[in-house]
Amino acid sequence: MLTWPFAGASWPYLPVVVTTVQMLLTISAGVAFGHFSLVPTPELIDALSRYLHNVAVPAQALLVLGVTAAGSNAREPQLLAYVGAWFALRVLALLAAALLTLGLRARGERGRAHARATARGGLGDVAARWLALAWASTVALGGPIVSALTCSASKGFLWGMLAAITSYAFMLPSLLWLLECHREASGVAQRDELASGAPGAAEAAAGWRRVAPSVAAPRSGSWRRARRYVLRTPVLLCVAVGASLALARVALSDRLPAPAEQLRAVVGTLPRALVDRAVALLSGLSWSITPVALFSMGLWAQHVGLAPIRDAGPLEIGAHVLAKCAAIPLLMAALALALGLDDEPGRMAVLLSALPITMAPSTLVAQYGLDETFLAANVLIGLLLLPVTVLAVLAALDAAGLFLVPPVAACPADFVFYHSVQ
Repeated sequence: MLTWPFAGASWPYLPVVVTTVQMLLTISAGVAFGHFSLVPTPELIDALSRYLHNVAVPAQALLVLGVTAAGSNAREPQLLAYVGAWFALRVLALLAAALLTLGLRARGERGRAHARATARGGLGDVAARWLALAWASTVALGGPIVSALTCSASKGFLWGMLAAITSYAFMLPSLLWLLECHREASGVAQRDELASGAPGAAEAAAGWRRVAPSVAAPRSGSWRRARRYVLRTPVLLCVAVGASLALARVALSDRLPAPAEQLRAVVGTLPRALVDRAVALLSGLSWSITPVALFSMGLWAQHVGLAPIRDAGPLEIGAHVLAKCAAIPLLMAALALALGLDDEPGRMAVLLSALPITMAPSTLVAQYGLDETFLAANVLIGLLLLPVTVLAVLAALDAAGLFLVPPVAACPADFVFYHSVQ
């Protein structure tokens, strides 16, 4: 148990700074374990990633949507508007990524080789740029930051997971479809080159089979493959179950004032103690997301090194910082104002939109034969700038007088960071 140590803090954002520093220290621990070969790095990264995406994150989705988000009816319009703001942000980011890709292709800024690659894999470039712009670690990074800002663990769960709904329900299926189309188009182009007998065709054969095995033996379309993968994703299944629980809460709101009672009404006449233990289990799994994700990020960062930052170059890194840390939060602020978000959900939406992506999108792109240097550099730079980014967004909102939420000057002396949300 980690007890909050700032009962008498005078600066309201000191808990947020301490939380981000704790995150960087956890990442540093992963870097140290990887550097000194204390653990089998690739195998452990894979195991931790599977645990997060198959166990911990689905548990939090079920907990937040089925229990925490099912609050009073007065909050339902704000919760829907909050999710709608994130959906609109990601749609606009997709359009921006597509326009940027088309612009680079038309101008040929990366030479003839890039033009050939874009011609056959333009959708892959769109997917990579969309990830860099619109994806944010609202669960692993956003949850603790919101909790520190509000001294409320349940709010950290709530706003972080609600922001992630459109990531899993909209972005993930769309990204998989774009990447499947890229892989199929790349495989067709490689197959044409092999059939032509061009120089280097033999060496390219292995790469073609690796990048586009589905083209060698086509059994279904790109969308069907993406849909099959999505339907087997535990996160989306738990989102669906949690949404059903939330709808049941709305229908029975007068008779079910407590989350545990809501669960009992949905699952039947289970004993109260059993339901409480189930909620506590989901809560414990949810709280494991941040330390496990940060430690695995440290292992991954040590594994890839600083080469992605060197390869990306200062111009590309600067453009990413401006887009992710300035343009995206400004766009989210405009959307929050347009949708009439209250101060708290509006501030959390703007803050979470500026958070960096995690290693998962980078590895996903690499699995489809795309260059992961760009996304890997974004992950590393975003993590290094995390404390500065969070403070800059909060200071900008305060200076502009937008979404002003009275900060908690000091968390209670007995505030425990990791605890149940019941």
